[in-house]
Amino acid sequence: MVGDGELLDQARAVAPESVRFLGRVERAELRRRLPSWQGLVFPSRCLEGAPLVQIEALAAGLPVLAFEGSSVAESVRARGTGAVLGWDDPLAPVLATARERFPALRAHCRRVFEENFTEATWVRSVEDLYRGVLQAAPGRPEPEPDRSPAAR
Repeated sequence: MVGDGELLDQARAVAPESVRFLGRVERAELRRRLPSWQGLVFPSRCLEGAPLVQIEALAAGLPVLAFEGSSVAESVRARGTGAVLGWDDPLAPVLATARERFPALRAHCRRVFEENFTEATWVRSVEDLYRGVLQAAPGRPEPEPDRSPAAR
């Protein structure tokens, strides 16, 4: 497990001996390690827009265990990329279920990343959004298509 927080003691209490607690890890080291893990536990109560660690997990084919009330939980539920639990739910049975279910979700998580979060896909979706806004603006001409080499 990487990081720390209010659930650290509870996580240590229920984690099997095979789980190592690494504390804080530099981003490059995290990216190197992600593909070898079983999943990502995202214990945040914040409505974060699009936390990078969730996208990095999906890129590595990792399912995500998120807590109710966060934007990550909404994304996990909508895309079927892991599991969502409530803050008062006991952690041990949820981790056991995740350990059983998550291996079968790895290819799906990677596919969700490829379809939604690659740089090219992200840029295309932002351009489509801007194009739609420009088209909806009164008196605005249709924007010219992007003919730059990057758009091809």
